[in-house]
Amino acid sequence: MSALTVSKEEMMLLLNEWYQEIREQNIQKSSQLKDEISRKIQQMEIDPTQTLFIYYSLLELRQQLLVDHLKQADKAIQRINTIDQPTDDFLAYYYHFFKAQHFTIIGSYSDACIHFEKAEALLALVPDEVEKAEFHYKVANYYYHVRQPVLAIHYAKKAKEFFEGQYGYDLNVAACQNVLGLAYTLLKQFKEAEVNFLSALNTVQKMNQEQRAVLIRYNLGLLYSEQQNQSEAAISFLEKVYEKRFKLHKTAFLLAREYYKTNKKDAASHFIEEGLKHCRAANNEEYRFHFHILAAFHYAHQDDLELESAIKEGISYFEREELWGYVQDYSEQLAEHFYTKGNYEKSSDYFHLAFVAKQKLLEKGVVG
Repeated sequence: MSALTVSKEEMMLLLNEWYQEIREQNIQKSSQLKDEISRKIQQMEIDPTQTLFIYYSLLELRQQLLVDHLKQADKAIQRINTIDQPTDDFLAYYYHFFKAQHFTIIGSYSDACIHFEKAEALLALVPDEVEKAEFHYKVANYYYHVRQPVLAIHYAKKAKEFFEGQYGYDLNVAACQNVLGLAYTLLKQFKEAEVNFLSALNTVQKMNQEQRAVLIRYNLGLLYSEQQNQSEAAISFLEKVYEKRFKLHKTAFLLAREYYKTNKKDAASHFIEEGLKHCRAANNEEYRFHFHILAAFHYAHQDDLELESAIKEGISYFEREELWGYVQDYSEQLAEHFYTKGNYEKSSDYFHLAFVAKQKLLEKGVVG
């Protein structure tokens, strides 16, 4: 073996160390390891099974999700899709678990659910308790995104309880508190949400994790945007987050919505246009519908056909993705609109649709 050749054993140790840093959400160290491994894998001895190359490809995807580089994550997914699904139990678990996370981020929740279920079926074969806590945290994040806050709280608390008992997992505890804050925001338990967000923010600031701090400030902006008479506080947080170019499509949506509430039409129009550009760049289908509906309320509120068409198109997508909370919200908004116009037949139809969506949520254990 050449002195420059990297052994399979050395590469496996490096890959395991890389994933350890990813799980601890250590962006700097995991990025350094990624660069080191990317160089060394070119010098690795031949691996007929391709196990290490598959593992490397999966961790590359997970790294891009950690640092929120969605374009690079899309490229990593494309490479993974050219590989046969792993037969090794651990690699198969990572294959489904990481794909589930990616689909959650881009808003393909039906696909995310399929892969979470497949990963969960393999989780019993994983003896690592840290990995099980990581799975529970990611599932909690998924349940928040599909508007099932009760389940999000259950899994986030389960993960948080484990991480609190481990050394070196303070960022994971903060991440769980962040999801708890989001779930409590959905339940309109705003005080509990704020307590969790502020505790998480305190932790990440102490650890000089500015990227994490920006995320939590975004969520504080979301929290205040959900409360009455807090638009100015929400805009204050969100404008600073937007300047950091963080989750641009989501931040632009909240800013457009808050400026719409405060009757600042030019600012609202600007962020609607900007947000749609960011949706295309991030390949995010979900928020494209949110923007179209917001734009319809903003521009076409006097044109019932145009408004109804935009909301029906969005509702069709949300039904397909089983995002019943949004089906309920937008159906109720349209029902109220038609009620104020005296169109009681259509108002009744959409109130009924909202009722059906609420029943779907209740069936899944969600407090409506």
